[in-house]
Amino acid sequence: MTKPAEKKDEKKDEKKDEKKEAPKKDEKSPAEKAASPRPAALKLPGKPDEADTGGNNPDLAALSPRSRQARQATGQLMVSPRRAAAAANKDPEVGKDGVEKFEVEEWWVLGTPKDVFAAWRSLASEFLAVMLFVFMGTGSVLATAARTGVVDGGAVAAIGFAFGLAIATMVYATANLSGGHLNPAVSISIAVAMKMPILQALAYVVAQVAGALVGSGLLRAVTPEVLGARVCWGCTTLSVNQTTTMTLANGTVATYTWSITQAQGVFFELIMTFILVFTVFSTAGVAADAKSVGRFAPLSIGFAVLINVMAGANYTGGSLNPARSFGPAAVSNTWTDHWVYWVGPISGGILAGLVYKYIFVTKNELRAQVLLAEQMAVEQERMNRLGR
Repeated sequence: MTKPAEKKDEKKDEKKDEKKEAPKKDEKSPAEKAASPRPAALKLPGKPDEADTGGNNPDLAALSPRSRQARQATGQLMVSPRRAAAAANKDPEVGKDGVEKFEVEEWWVLGTPKDVFAAWRSLASEFLAVMLFVFMGTGSVLATAARTGVVDGGAVAAIGFAFGLAIATMVYATANLSGGHLNPAVSISIAVAMKMPILQALAYVVAQVAGALVGSGLLRAVTPEVLGARVCWGCTTLSVNQTTTMTLANGTVATYTWSITQAQGVFFELIMTFILVFTVFSTAGVAADAKSVGRFAPLSIGFAVLINVMAGANYTGGSLNPARSFGPAAVSNTWTDHWVYWVGPISGGILAGLVYKYIFVTKNELRAQVLLAEQMAVEQERMNRLGR
């Protein structure tokens, strides 16, 4: 009675031994492992060779033409570790988590007129937004300082809040259309930081200046001439031969005369625009996830404009924006020291962009910004296609 049971146990033991000795189907020998290629990493393109359209480049060939074009548009492209390693003739660098690291390849992109005209909706949104921004902001100057003839603390606060809230509103309105630059200093600094094709940035500047001109023209058309002429329709000029009366500690009243030189005006506008553009890069340039401050960027930008206008209104007019100064200057034909409002803001914007990029941005943040720029470019193309 025990023999059949013993035979069954022996057969079970033999089957177990066979399973242990049999190699796994998916298991490879050490020689096969060495010969097999590594798992492919996420494929993102680098700057393509002019003669290479993607057919001989696995990183580019894996992408559709639309995606490849969108990634190339910003001038900041992530290069796959395998391609970067092949160029350096070494193995790809692997991080602590075992994932091959990516490198970022950057260069200035000139762009083409065809690309500029293809993004006409972005240019139209910049034109419209700057037109309304200048109309609202300079309109506050006519509503306060022009009526009283005195730029006192109350008028400065009202003007600062008007400009700050106006820019925040219009950036919210156009952020998904054009990026919400609304300022030549911002567009130029973004291009210098290799985040935008140069020709597209110049096209943005033209649209912004044209919008400011139309906005100032509309303001002049709908407001009394006597009020607008009193403050040259909200133009920005350096404070010259201003008098300040103060009561000293001994009770005597003293009157002082002071002026802002052109050098002081340039430096004042440079510092104020540096604060504004640094805020733009710090908030609007981060990844748009739930923990990001990117969605609150327009408010941060509005606050930056508000505090700077309040700080500089009595000295330079608190421009921070060449287009904002150009519109009223053209309408009132007031060009005194006008170059200050181009040199100062643009210099401050470029300085802020370069400082933020090369001192405060880590590689991980740069990679996140590259991917975000690509997503925005693809989304912009999708919206343009649906709009047709």
